[in-house]
Amino acid sequence: MGTHCYELYGLKLESNQAIIGARATTANGPADIALQCCPPEEFRQTLPDPSFFTHSANIETHVMADGSRLLLVFDLCAIYVAPDGRTLRWTNWRSEPEPPQAYVLSSAISYCLLARGIEPLHGTAVEVGGRALVLLGDSGYGKSTLAAAFTAAGHRLLSDDVLVITRQQKPALGYWLHPGIPRLKLLPDSREAVLPGARGVAMNSATQKELVPIANSHPGPLRVGAMYRLPRSAGRNCGMRIRTISSHAAMLSIIASTFNDDVTDRGRLCRQFEFARELSSAVPVRTIRYPKRHDYLPQVVRALLADFAELQ
Repeated sequence: MGTHCYELYGLKLESNQAIIGARATTANGPADIALQCCPPEEFRQTLPDPSFFTHSANIETHVMADGSRLLLVFDLCAIYVAPDGRTLRWTNWRSEPEPPQAYVLSSAISYCLLARGIEPLHGTAVEVGGRALVLLGDSGYGKSTLAAAFTAAGHRLLSDDVLVITRQQKPALGYWLHPGIPRLKLLPDSREAVLPGARGVAMNSATQKELVPIANSHPGPLRVGAMYRLPRSAGRNCGMRIRTISSHAAMLSIIASTFNDDVTDRGRLCRQFEFARELSSAVPVRTIRYPKRHDYLPQVVRALLADFAELQ
């Protein structure tokens, strides 16, 4: 099957299966995370407790006695996360490899990131003027659709769903966002309205969202210029407003935007709090509300570009 090496989220990954959309790397040294795709029976035999190995109607996470985790993802796949976060092993229940890989490189890899002391955020980021513009918010808030509008306007995608932001050793260099897989998770109506002609792959049977590859993407890390949190629902007829929030509210917004709220030990929560406190004090965080209509998105992009430019 061969070995493939990739750079993702600032880490080196080594996989026995080609990862769709991932950027290959020739960097020397050992891999930070080993990815192993294997047949179902082989996968079951390697589990500390095979009794948990079954299909699921949603996403289930089981913690094994040794601290490893088993993720059961709909009717797509099962994923094993080693206790030290250095190995991800999975098996597919479908022939299409991309949807299972999407969960391996998001839900599952978030545990690996936490094991390395990295706090993954839930959001989307695009490149604007050589900096990263970050959109935060829960699922369904419109982050990916707004990012699609940015790419339609000529800006490059950095990452969607999982965001990895790290601080440089020299504080003056600030916080940098590392690129993920160049694709967006979009509903068909958003894809057709914002990216006409684009094609996507269905994620799973429980959602209409698709995995849509984005050719216009940025290959390297960029310094974070500002972060914008989207509201739960602004409706179709509200006005547009970009608002500055307090440092306390900014910190809470970052904490609320964690990608993984399953790990709650004291050490992780302390690291999460400190990360949010330092990031919110170093990077401008604002909120934005706007009419949730596809035809309004170009105006939102222009407003964000103007506000982002003022902050740099």
